[in-house]
Amino acid sequence: MKLCLAGPITGYPYHNTPAFTEAAAALRAAGYEVANPRENYGGRTDLSHADYMRASIVALLGCDGVALLEGWTHSEGATLEWRVAKTIGLPVKRWRQWADA
Repeated sequence: MKLCLAGPITGYPYHNTPAFTEAAAALRAAGYEVANPRENYGGRTDLSHADYMRASIVALLGCDGVALLEGWTHSEGATLEWRVAKTIGLPVKRWRQWADA
C-alpha cells in the first residue's frame, strides 16, 4: 500500500523536513511505500507553490491513502490534498495511526 504524506511545509524551519522524514521512516518500517514531498526536487525550495501543488496532486492520485502530519489543518496545500483524497474515496488518517496499525 502506498501512502501520500501531507502536512505543512511553508513557513516552517527547514520546510518541516524533520517531521516528514520521521513520518516517512516510521511508515516505511511499518511496510508502507511512501510518497514524501520533501524527497522530491533534490531538496530545491525555489519553485512556485503552484508547481509544488501540481506535483503533489499527481503523486496523491497514485497513492492508496493519505497520512497526515501534525499541523496539516493550518496548511493550504495539505487541506487541499485532504479534500481531494476524501472526494475520490481514499482513506485518510494521521500518520501515527497508519504506523501503529
